[in-house]
Amino acid sequence: EPLAQVEDHMAWSHRPDDELRHDLALAIDSLPPLYREALLLRDFEELTIEEMAQRLGTTREAAKSRLHRARSLVREYLQPSTKALQG
Repeated sequence: EPLAQVEDHMAWSHRPDDELRHDLALAIDSLPPLYREALLLRDFEELTIEEMAQRLGTTREAAKSRLHRARSLVREYLQPSTKALQG
């Protein structure tokens, strides 16, 4: 799912937009380079999967897999910790 949808899913967090953008930037920065590049190519440069695979020098399937993993890692990063929910 595109990053804009990840932001929409985080609406439950009740964080101000600036804080959410900051957290999103931190989440992207925390990604391993392999995943960060895939995410940036697709969601910020808006390349197609085929264009993304070509730029990454990999197959279409591998590019999709990297993108999926990158988005999953961003979602995990943005999830509130169980400690925050308990405290």
